[in-house]
Amino acid sequence: MHIRKSTILLLWLLLWIGLFFTGICWAQDSDGENNGDGVDAVGEIRHPQIYIRYQQPLEEAARQTADIYPEIRAELETVFGWKVAFIPGLMLVKDTRTFERVGGRNYISAFAAPRENWIVIDYSRMTRAPYTLPVTLKHELVHLLLHHYIEDENLPRWLNEGVAQWASGGVSELMLNTPRPELHRAVLTDGLIPLRNLENGFPRDRRGLILAYAQSLSIITYILQTYEESALGQILGRLSQGETPQEAVQASLGISLAELEEEWHRYLGKRNTLLTFIAIHLYEILFFLAALTAAAAFFRQVKKRRNYRDEDEEEDEADADADADDSGDFHEP
Repeated sequence: MHIRKSTILLLWLLLWIGLFFTGICWAQDSDGENNGDGVDAVGEIRHPQIYIRYQQPLEEAARQTADIYPEIRAELETVFGWKVAFIPGLMLVKDTRTFERVGGRNYISAFAAPRENWIVIDYSRMTRAPYTLPVTLKHELVHLLLHHYIEDENLPRWLNEGVAQWASGGVSELMLNTPRPELHRAVLTDGLIPLRNLENGFPRDRRGLILAYAQSLSIITYILQTYEESALGQILGRLSQGETPQEAVQASLGISLAELEEEWHRYLGKRNTLLTFIAIHLYEILFFLAALTAAAAFFRQVKKRRNYRDEDEEEDEADADADADDSGDFHEP
């Protein structure tokens, strides 16, 4: 009985630790070309600025999206100084199962297909703030806009995702049930991913993917906070003119891309100290320590009970030996 309780407690602790140190699920933009053909019960709205296809019962959501799209488009044109010189297609699907049929995955909430100027969104995932339909649409539209003006070979993935997150208010495509500050942990453990490894794609494991998104937003934020407000726009403008990322950064910031990465690392090192990490995780750390304390107390109690049982068994054995000796000493007259 004591062993069974100990095993249950250990399993509970391992489960809690696993949940504490892992992320959950994510989304990405895609180079796919699926525009939703083959989806059952599809309606359409042909707006002058956007073409929307939708599944029932998403007609109302589609009409609301058509109404707010001009505002989203105008905002991005102001931010980037580029005209949205194309009519994007938007496919709203009602559930994750259908979303997978048109090119998505069960851990993806939306993706953009830049070659066809299509955006596909799993509407069932758009019910939890801040992952709302307008924010997700804005994020994906940034991907289309960047790809429209910048050649693929001059648009590294980290820049693409970082700019899209920044332009959509810091919200990424990455759906997290329990957000984890992977960036803080990576800085403290010297585990940052080199930008050269994030040029053509992101890691597939959950922790690596979360970190890649966090790094992408962080370096864009660093550029905006450290250099002139127009610096990011200059970089993007030069990229659209055919310059490489190395050339665009050198001409816009006066330093090489490698030097920018080193500066950014030093900046993160100053901001993300061990005390900062502890402060961020204070509640979790206290809870974890309380769990360990409870476990230690439990095992001490188990040990005490075992000691008592052993002592009782020793006393019983001593009494039995004494009784045996007494019976051996008895003689008939």
